[in-house]
Amino acid sequence: MRLHRLEITAFGPFADTVEVDLDALSDAGLFLLTGPTGAGKTSVLDAVCFALYGDVPGDRGSAKRLRADQAAPGVRPRVELELSVAGRRLRLVRTPAWEREKLRGTGTTTEQASVVLAERLPDGEWRTLSTRLDETGHLVGDLLGMTLTQFTQVAMLPQGRFQAFLRAKSEDRHKLLQQLFRTGRFEDVEAWLRDLRTGLRRESGRLQQVVADLASRVSETADVQPPEPDTWEETLLAWAVDRRATAHADRDRAEGARRDAEATEARARAALDRARATHEQHQRWSRARSERAALLARADEHAQQLTALGEARRAVPVVLAERQRSECGEAVARLEARIASLRDDLPVAVPGEDLAPHEEALLLAAGRVRDALPRLRELDALEHRLPGLQESRRRALAEVEACVADVAEAPDRVRVARERLAALQAEAAALPVHEAALAGLRESVGAALEARAVEAELAPARAEHLAARELTVTRHERLLAVREARIESMASELAGSLAVGGCCPVCGSHDHPAKAQPGPDATDAAAEKDAQRLLDDAKTDEHLRAEHVRDLETRLALLRDRAGDTDPDAATDEVHRLEEACAGARAAVEQLPLATTTLADAEQAAAEAGAALERARAHLVEAEQQHADGVREVDRL
Repeated sequence: MRLHRLEITAFGPFADTVEVDLDALSDAGLFLLTGPTGAGKTSVLDAVCFALYGDVPGDRGSAKRLRADQAAPGVRPRVELELSVAGRRLRLVRTPAWEREKLRGTGTTTEQASVVLAERLPDGEWRTLSTRLDETGHLVGDLLGMTLTQFTQVAMLPQGRFQAFLRAKSEDRHKLLQQLFRTGRFEDVEAWLRDLRTGLRRESGRLQQVVADLASRVSETADVQPPEPDTWEETLLAWAVDRRATAHADRDRAEGARRDAEATEARARAALDRARATHEQHQRWSRARSERAALLARADEHAQQLTALGEARRAVPVVLAERQRSECGEAVARLEARIASLRDDLPVAVPGEDLAPHEEALLLAAGRVRDALPRLRELDALEHRLPGLQESRRRALAEVEACVADVAEAPDRVRVARERLAALQAEAAALPVHEAALAGLRESVGAALEARAVEAELAPARAEHLAARELTVTRHERLLAVREARIESMASELAGSLAVGGCCPVCGSHDHPAKAQPGPDATDAAAEKDAQRLLDDAKTDEHLRAEHVRDLETRLALLRDRAGDTDPDAATDEVHRLEEACAGARAAVEQLPLATTTLADAEQAAAEAGAALERARAHLVEAEQQHADGVREVDRL
């Protein structure tokens, strides 16, 4: 707000019209309103306050009239003020309620208060905004952001009312100053910054944990000791760069060694192939040489065998003839035995000389016997083969029974292997869940332990803040007491500054017959400054301790939010359980390939057992068919 022009007519001590060009005074940016006591300094400020709010501050606002007593009869009291506020040029013309003589008859009548609020347009013309008292009050209050009470407490403090402002409650002063300076946006910014700090702290903690995990993995892989967490800001980046350079160098060396090893392996494989070819040729040569020596050693035996073979070939017809002669002799013997048997069976004894008539029948019988001899030999062969066929049938049946047992057991083995694989897969699938739960629990336990430490630190911090606040209150009261004592002894302070022949700043007299003497509790400006300095120091200390307490409370709230209901002492067993679950899940992950292979082998074995059963059953059918065919052939023969 900036004042431009003030015009006062019949208001307060000003009986005539008085105009003050405040723009001329404000060229330097600051001006001082000064003058002897009773010169009207306060009345000028009252006129400004009246033009804005229609009332004057302090006890003067309770006066029954504001019109100047020395003004000419019939002159209307009036205050006109031009000001700029919020980028707008306004003009306020107010008239207080006053008593005037009646136009007809005798006596007086009351003229009501009035107001005219106008705004200057860009073309220089004035546009009336309001002529109503209440509406004008609302517009001015909205533009200035203060009520009359707040304006008189801050911008235009009445004489003797400064102590009332200082003695007001901190909440009231806070509300007043907040509304005056519109610090709500700063509180919004503070809340936004607090939330941002909380989010950044949480994100920083998460990223710090990620960095810690990465550093742990790098140190474990590189088999080196990582830097201490307290020195990460100065050493972690250099350490990581060093590790990366070392890893790149190791990779380059390993790559070179791999290329050299591949080249060496290629040369070795070529040499191995050549050696194998040479070795194979040498073995073939050795076998050929051994065979040649063996053949040379058996040359005489071979010659003897060739001679024996020639003699055997020449003896084959003789052997065959001898075999036929033997067979014929045996047949004749059997026929003679048959003849004797038949003779014994004759109902009538036939002498030998009477067999001539039966010769033909006997020759026919002999022919039938001769025809039956091949079938007899075939029967003998079949009778010799029947035990072998029976044994083959038995073996085929045993094989079928074994295959049936294998096929019956195969589903159980497949089921056990499948259940084992499913259990391992379920346990392995739970590994991320267990690891996440373990990491969350460890984080909660760490947050809970840290929260305990912060909570232990918070109690003394609150006690220190309370002590600092009590000290601030004490020093504030001390300052008020010193200030009140100085105000009460202001007469003696003014008397101490009087010089002989000098004018009194209060009454203007050159004569000082009885100067006021300072009392035993009188203070001066130096004591007030010392009390103010001590109060400022106490407020600064209180503010720092309050900030520390707020930081601890915010940190404690975040830690409690992260910890939840976790009890570090009771969470030890759960941590051990999750660690064991993670170990079991990792073992299950390691056993998964073997379990998968076992299941595949079991399924393949089941398929092979089924195929083997089919083959065994086919073999059994074939053996039974051969045995049945042999039995029928024996019966036929």
